[in-house]
Amino acid sequence: VLDEQFCVQFGKINIKELEVFRQLYDDDSESEILIIDNNIFSFSFNIKQGILISSFKDNSNDKELILLEEYLE
Repeated sequence: VLDEQFCVQFGKINIKELEVFRQLYDDDSESEILIIDNNIFSFSFNIKQGILISSFKDNSNDKELILLEEYLE
């Protein structure tokens, strides 16, 4: 899970950066990583590995991740 510790600040936007992940975990398996977020700017540095989903805040009926998991299988 890439949370805020994996983000770089670009103006007022937090962007998830795979380079931070690679440095922390000494891992070059970038091709096996997906960034799933409800904000396209969050994965703008790695757009090919990003999947945009709808916002889940205050929605107890949200099924986005379940549907995405089924799709990816």
